[in-house]
Parts: sequence; structure tokens; C-alpha cells
Amino acid sequence: MYDQYITINKKFKSSVNLQYDLGNVDKLLQYVPTTDLCDVIKSYAKSVLFGDAYRSTLLAGPYGKGKSYIMLVITYLLSKRENREVFEALLRKISAIDVN
Repeated sequence: MYDQYITINKKFKSSVNLQYDLGNVDKLLQYVPTTDLCDVIKSYAKSVLFGDAYRSTLLAGPYGKGKSYIMLVITYLLSKRENREVFEALLRKISAIDVN
């Protein structure tokens, strides 16, 4: 019944490996931000860009909650972005969710 409305992305993979997936455009474009994840992104970005007092952090959560995925996105956003289109696509997705 739901198969009329829902399709499975054939490129979907169940995990992210930071070493192997760094710069993987497909993974970056598949990212789906939430308000909680936007808060994490802002926290890390502020810390790196503005020299926040926090020198280290602990990102903790249950298996499969997206810790590696969010670090993949943060790393891409804060690194030398070779693909401007991917960078702007990520920013559009995040901006649509994070209205603050």
C-alpha cells in the first residue's frame, strides 16, 4: 500500500566511515538535517571559527543515530570546499530546518 508513496534510495548505505566517505558527494547530498543536528553543527562551527572556549567535546549517542554522518557534514562544511554546489546544497538544507 505504501509503496505507491515511498521509494527506497538505491544508493542508501547503512553506515558512514569518515576515513572512506570524506568528500563523498552522494553521501553529503543525501544528508537530512534535523533541528537537533543543526544545533550540533552550529556549536562545532562556532567553536572552530570563533575560538570558543571549548577545546574538546564529546559527541555521544546510541549506535545508528548519525554521529559519524554529522561529523562528515561538519568536516566538509569547515574544510576547503572543492565543490561549491554541494556546499550550497548543504547550506540550503540546513537553513530550511534551522530558522534561528
